[in-house]
Amino acid sequence: MFTTWISELAVWFSQTGLGETACRRLALAFLTSMEGAFVLCRSLRSTEPMTAAGAAVAALVQAELGAAAKTVS
Repeated sequence: MFTTWISELAVWFSQTGLGETACRRLALAFLTSMEGAFVLCRSLRSTEPMTAAGAAVAALVQAELGAAAKTVS
Protein backbone atom coordinates (compact mmCIF):
# COMPACT_ATOMS: atom_id res chain seq x y z
CA MET A 1 0.00 0.00 0.00
CA PHE A 2 2.65 2.53 1.03
CA THR A 3 4.84 1.78 -1.99
CA THR A 4 1.91 2.55 -4.27
CA TRP A 5 1.19 5.80 -2.44
CA ILE A 6 4.84 6.83 -2.65
CA SER A 7 4.95 6.07 -6.36
CA GLU A 8 1.72 7.94 -7.05
CA LEU A 9 2.81 10.94 -5.01
CA ALA A 10 6.14 11.03 -6.84
CA VAL A 11 4.30 11.03 -10.16
CA TRP A 12 2.06 13.83 -8.90
CA PHE A 13 5.07 15.90 -7.79
CA SER A 14 6.72 15.30 -11.18
CA GLN A 15 4.12 17.65 -12.67
CA THR A 16 6.20 20.45 -11.14
CA GLY A 17 9.11 19.61 -13.43
CA LEU A 18 11.34 18.45 -10.57
CA GLY A 19 13.64 15.50 -11.09
CA GLU A 20 12.85 11.95 -10.05
CA THR A 21 14.98 12.07 -6.89
CA ALA A 22 13.41 15.30 -5.65
CA CYS A 23 9.91 14.01 -6.40
CA ARG A 24 10.52 10.81 -4.46
CA ARG A 25 12.00 12.80 -1.58
CA LEU A 26 8.91 15.03 -1.52
CA ALA A 27 6.60 12.04 -1.72
CA LEU A 28 8.31 10.42 1.26
CA ALA A 29 8.31 13.65 3.23
CA PHE A 30 4.63 14.23 2.49
CA LEU A 31 3.58 10.72 3.42
CA THR A 32 5.62 10.50 6.61
CA SER A 33 4.46 13.94 7.70
CA MET A 34 0.79 13.19 7.10
CA GLU A 35 0.93 9.75 8.70
CA GLY A 36 2.70 11.12 11.77
CA ALA A 37 0.32 14.04 11.98
CA PHE A 38 -2.64 11.68 11.78
CA VAL A 39 -1.37 9.70 14.78
CA LEU A 40 -0.78 12.89 16.77
CA CYS A 41 -4.19 14.32 15.84
CA ARG A 42 -5.88 11.23 17.21
CA SER A 43 -3.72 11.16 20.34
CA LEU A 44 -4.10 14.87 21.08
CA ARG A 45 -7.66 15.13 19.77
CA SER A 46 -6.59 18.17 17.84
CA THR A 47 -6.12 19.12 14.20
CA GLU A 48 -3.09 21.24 15.06
CA PRO A 49 -0.53 18.54 14.09
CA MET A 50 -2.11 18.19 10.62
CA THR A 51 -2.03 21.94 10.08
CA ALA A 52 1.61 22.08 11.16
CA ALA A 53 2.55 19.11 8.96
CA GLY A 54 0.81 20.68 5.96
CA ALA A 55 2.68 23.94 6.46
CA ALA A 56 5.99 22.10 6.81
CA VAL A 57 5.45 20.09 3.64
CA ALA A 58 4.38 23.22 1.74
CA ALA A 59 7.60 24.93 2.84
CA LEU A 60 9.64 21.92 1.73
CA VAL A 61 7.98 21.92 -1.69
CA GLN A 62 8.68 25.64 -2.08
CA ALA A 63 12.31 25.09 -1.09
CA GLU A 64 12.70 22.27 -3.63
CA LEU A 65 11.14 24.40 -6.36
CA GLY A 66 13.35 27.35 -5.42
CA ALA A 67 16.48 25.21 -5.50
CA ALA A 68 15.50 23.79 -8.87
CA ALA A 69 14.87 27.27 -10.27
CA LYS A 70 18.35 28.40 -9.17
CA THR A 71 19.87 25.37 -10.87
CA VAL A 72 18.09 26.18 -14.14
CA SER A 73 18.91 29.90 -14.10
